[in-house]
Amino acid sequence: HELRTPLTSIRMFIETLQSGRLRDPERTKEVLDLLAQESDRLSRRIERVLEWGRMEAGRRVYEIEAVHAKDLVEDA
Repeated sequence: HELRTPLTSIRMFIETLQSGRLRDPERTKEVLDLLAQESDRLSRRIERVLEWGRMEAGRRVYEIEAVHAKDLVEDA
């Protein structure tokens, strides 16, 4: 689901552009901006999946350390 949502949006925006229904340049720019946002969103999600795969394969090692919840919340 996390990968399908941005992909569905990208397909929808591409179909909208291909149909020629958009005559307003401002609306076309808006759709292109949304395409860029959804592409970035999809890329981030794919990178997370790949990172998890590297971690599972042992190619990425994380050092686990105890932290205080207060510090974590302040950093966020």
